[in-house]
Formats: sequence, structure tokens, C-alpha cells
Amino acid sequence: MSPGELGGLALALIVTAVLEAIPAFFFAPRKERFMASVICNAATNPALNLILLVLRHLGAVGLLYGASVGVLEIAVVFIEAALYRVLLEENRKKCLLYSLGVNALSFLIGLILL
Repeated sequence: MSPGELGGLALALIVTAVLEAIPAFFFAPRKERFMASVICNAATNPALNLILLVLRHLGAVGLLYGASVGVLEIAVVFIEAALYRVLLEENRKKCLLYSLGVNALSFLIGLILL
């Protein structure tokens, strides 16, 4: 992994963590929700981006790469929803909807920034 790729992974984590922490702060200004957002992103974002980086190095392009992104993003939504449920002790549906919303937000903004 090159220093540029490592920097890109770090930047992706920072941008995602900030984007997903904003709704956590405004919609439920509880310290626990903000910290849960940071923990969830620290748990999922590096793994997601590292897997995508490996796929690119292995030559995944086009439809294969796009499908991989889609499957991994869906997995992240469910993993983060489960983490939110454990960390915040809230109901499954609320955690799933919240995870879906913040991940959709960060994904769309990521597409705009790219």
C-alpha cells in the first residue's frame, strides 16, 4: 500500500466520521449517539475502504467493482445498525433506519466529492 493510498484511507475515514456525526449531533444531541457514530465508523470504514482498495489492485473495474461497492455498503448499514443497537440500547428498526440514513448521506456526498 502506497503512502498516497494510506492517506486516502485516512481521509475517507475522517470525512465519513464527520459527515455521519453531524446528524448524530443535531437529531439526537446525546453524547452517547455522537460517540456511537464515531465507534461505528472506526469499525466499518477502514475495513470497507481497504477491501475496495484490494479489489482495485486485483483489477476489479466497472460492474464488478460497482456491485462490490453496493454489497459492501449494504453490509456496513447492517453492521452499523447492530452496533448502534448494542451501544445505544435502542430498537432495531430505529437503528437500522438511522444507519441507512447516515450511510446514504455519506455515500452520496462521497460521490459528489469524487
